[in-house]
Amino acid sequence: MNDIVDSRWKKIRRSYIGVAGQNVPLHRRIVSLYNWPLETGVLVVSVEKDSPAQRAGLREGDLIIAFNEQPIGSIHELHKMLMGEQIGVEAKLLIIRHTEKLVLAITPAESPSR
Repeated sequence: MNDIVDSRWKKIRRSYIGVAGQNVPLHRRIVSLYNWPLETGVLVVSVEKDSPAQRAGLREGDLIIAFNEQPIGSIHELHKMLMGEQIGVEAKLLIIRHTEKLVLAITPAESPSR
């Protein structure tokens, strides 16, 4: 993840949306149907209770393919998009649910300290 340092407290701030996911290939029909530039996406394996993802309506089985109109082909790319500046800022999450393309509004939260 990209980190932002709060200079007063020297605290590293990270945003999160509250999903566990895995990289998966997109079905050729989906790539063709939506003329999508990538052949991979992030399969949502689980959604944390009371997380930004749950509040946005994300479900297990959804495929995340873009964040703020930037194509996402891997978990690593999604993490790069979730910088500290995203905390509390509404974003658009483009997903495939079954064969339907949906846009969900999501507001990443500050990642709890671990």
